[in-house]
Amino acid sequence: LDRHTTRLARSYEALGVTQDSFVTIGLPNSIEWFEATIAVCQHLISLDLHMEKWLAGVRNPTLLRAFRDPIDDSVQPYRLHLPNGPPTTLAVLLADLPIVPRKSAWPIIADSWLAAARDSGCAILEVYPAGDVAWNGISLQRVWTAVAAARSSEPLLKAIPVAMVGHGRAAIGALNLAEKMPDVVRALGFIDGKLPVANPLPVDPRERWLTLQQPGEKPAHLLSTVVAVSGERDDGLNNWSQRLVLSGHAPLSVTGSANQSAFWQALNTHLPIPMQREWVMLEPGLCAQIMVEELTSWGIAGSLLQDQQGNVRTFGIARLRLPTPSTTLVDGKPYREPKAMKTSPRKVLGKATGPLPAYASAPFVVVIGTGESAAAKTDNHTLAQLFVAAWATHAQGRVRTMTDTEAIEQKLTGQHLVLIGNYRSNLLIANLAEHLPVQWDARSLTFEGQSFLRSDRRPFALAWPHPANDGRLLVILDGKPAWRNTGLPLQGLPDLIIGGIEPNDPPAVQRTFTNDWR
Repeated sequence: LDRHTTRLARSYEALGVTQDSFVTIGLPNSIEWFEATIAVCQHLISLDLHMEKWLAGVRNPTLLRAFRDPIDDSVQPYRLHLPNGPPTTLAVLLADLPIVPRKSAWPIIADSWLAAARDSGCAILEVYPAGDVAWNGISLQRVWTAVAAARSSEPLLKAIPVAMVGHGRAAIGALNLAEKMPDVVRALGFIDGKLPVANPLPVDPRERWLTLQQPGEKPAHLLSTVVAVSGERDDGLNNWSQRLVLSGHAPLSVTGSANQSAFWQALNTHLPIPMQREWVMLEPGLCAQIMVEELTSWGIAGSLLQDQQGNVRTFGIARLRLPTPSTTLVDGKPYREPKAMKTSPRKVLGKATGPLPAYASAPFVVVIGTGESAAAKTDNHTLAQLFVAAWATHAQGRVRTMTDTEAIEQKLTGQHLVLIGNYRSNLLIANLAEHLPVQWDARSLTFEGQSFLRSDRRPFALAWPHPANDGRLLVILDGKPAWRNTGLPLQGLPDLIIGGIEPNDPPAVQRTFTNDWR
């Protein structure tokens, strides 16, 4: 162990790499943390040999690579396996991992899968999920960061289409990515895929909107997506496959196992993008070169139907923008570019819109309140530590933190703010209090005429746009921890939640705000 760690350190010194960068190849910041087991020694020997070859000019295309996540500045690994010839498809593989992996012990996919993929011309990109082995939190954002990093390092990957491949329980993550970006994801593959069994859509528009956000609820989005299924199917995948076929949209291609080239060759088949298609719009965004800027009513799904002539019919969409000049008819009338809005704030594209977990959509900083009293300061630091620990477990990264007194002296433009405390204990919240929909005083918290004693220490969490209206989100946490899951902190919560007195009490208030932030 000592011999190989010394050689590895010398290799790093020759490259001018600091010890802080050990994580780029799967090592912790201090190599002394390792226990001298046979497995660790073998891992170090392998890394040592890779480094010697690298210094000698031998570049192994399947060597572990890494990128720096712009959200929390952590270094995250990925693997890229290139075919022998020019790649034709970049297949992003989401693996089914039974336990949370470590960067130093991340299982690699089967050699037979790699051989079959290489024979078919597919480049395989393995994305590291960190603690998000359910593939429903930060790992989905890191998929696109890894794709960008791979394309930046390998020019041959820039012009080829992307396929998402979900293995086992990771099938739900691959389906989620394909439904959200069908113009980018041209093929979708399942290896022994497992999906939840879908329930009928609720009649209530609000419940329907929430249900439609789940993966598998938008089969019409996959009209131009090749779907390849390999291996065993569970009831959920069978149910989804039937809905896909009955929808009359994407064809379902059933092929052999993943260790056969036929499965990977199916991912190389790309369908033309048809003119006639329907989009379910749950939030502003881009679809078929049409930018939906605003929904008519937030919390009610909108839809956009494009016919064979390219003309558009809309429901529940207040503003959209087409490439200009355009002869497209929108709801039977010639398209006119929308005028600038005179009213603000509204939930529109480019603005902070919530819900609470949206803080993780961009770089963010945690600002800890230090005022009011020694007890409040201690409570705020404890809550911040719990939040930071939850992020570390989920994302395997470090959250940037500072006190409210430090934050006042710094410019935090371009970053979402997670503010710990209330307007009496956090100076930043005090400066923003007049713009918030809740009010605090020495004894109570008030929202729309409802008052709650602060001494009850109810969980409180609020997502609200920064008053600068520059796209930044404010997330305010006060009282007990406001999340009860092991995934992304605050995942599944709306824009505002005021909890009960006891941990198992139902929330006293839950709110997803409307277009006008009501």
